[in-house]
Amino acid sequence: MKAIQVRYMPCTNTTPARLKVWAHGLEPVYTSDTSSASVAATVYAHKYSWLGYNNWTEKETKLASGTLPNGDECFVLIEVPCE
Repeated sequence: MKAIQVRYMPCTNTTPARLKVWAHGLEPVYTSDTSSASVAATVYAHKYSWLGYNNWTEKETKLASGTLPNGDECFVLIEVPCE
């Protein structure tokens, strides 16, 4: 199971506000577009080809979201049957 964590990083004296997106064992990515954590997670998942249709199981991989106690958003990959 893969999980993608997204954290809002506020602006400092030297850097603007940004989102930090990462998954276990992979390099974090910082994006300056702070409009949507779900968009940032989707782009990150597409970067590693985690989303899409599986011909063997005839299921589609999508992202489900939630919020961690520290306020970070977390997205996990789930397989849903295609209709």
